Amino acid sequence: MVADIGHIGPDYIPGHAHSDTFSFVLYKEGLPFIVDTGTSTYNAGERRDIERQTSSHNTVKIGEYEQSETWSSFRVARRVKPVVLIDSLTHLSAKINYVTTDASHQRDFTFSEKEILISDKVDSKAKAESYIHFHPDVEFSIERNIVKCGSSLLIFSGAKSIESESFHYAPMFNTLLSSKRLVIEFENQLDLTISF
Repeated sequence: MVADIGHIGPDYIPGHAHSDTFSFVLYKEGLPFIVDTGTSTYNAGERRDIERQTSSHNTVKIGEYEQSETWSSFRVARRVKPVVLIDSLTHLSAKINYVTTDASHQRDFTFSEKEILISDKVDSKAKAESYIHFHPDVEFSIERNIVKCGSSLLIFSGAKSIESESFHYAPMFNTLLSSKRLVIEFENQLDLTISF
């Protein structure tokens, strides 16, 4: 797993940045499992805008608000500044305050040999949605609060709904592959346990 907890940067030229704070990617047995949407183009337009949005990453979006203000092809205005609360071998915790609305999001990663626990806490009156983007080779089924992916399980606690929808995955420039993602609506707190 690789998780993005850092600031958007460098401050003086942040144009490559996406609104992706607290996003992560996960490999299973050396193969991509949970993926980043990727970057298919630098050309200004709808596709570039989509790929930079909060909802195009494995993180939480609050209401209709973006974590940070990305615009044009290579512009970033106001941006979140993560505060790391815990940083150890088995526990990573950080918090952001949205710049586009009065809301905050804290994400905790807790690691053990067979499981990863991802805990999200939001402080907002707007609805919260968590996104999980799967590699095109990953097949899954949803049964109530459990998502089965072969020998792995994603178990959600606190979800109001779990829906599957299509998205375009960009493994490289000028390449878009059809894949599936989860959209999980919740209030205040969502816990995701990924077991292997």
